[in-house]
Amino acid sequence: MDSRSGQFPKRIENVVEKGRELGIEVCLWFNPSYTDNYDDWLQDAKVLISLNRKYGIRTFKIDGLRIHNKLSEERVDSLLSTVSEALNHDVVLIWTLLQINDSVISTRTVLEIFFLKTDIPI
Repeated sequence: MDSRSGQFPKRIENVVEKGRELGIEVCLWFNPSYTDNYDDWLQDAKVLISLNRKYGIRTFKIDGLRIHNKLSEERVDSLLSTVSEALNHDVVLIWTLLQINDSVISTRTVLEIFFLKTDIPI
């Protein structure tokens, strides 16, 4: 969502504000870096936390997870747990698992709801 690319030429702030005006909660897609078994998990967690604190975004589609080994699994778990705990569990994380243990599996989407503080029925 780089304003230089023209996708959001008036910046994401305007998209979020327009969503609020219309009663629509803006959600974002996010693909964490899986380089070196998600070595940058903490940096990715900070990005999601920042998006929540700056724009009020609390629903994230975490895409393309590849769990090759126990280290990958632990780091992805740390990413999700850190975001959830930092935001007092007022976050929705939807994630897609593409690969586990070097074997491609059917893509499936799993909904994880961490104590969503809302009056919207789920």
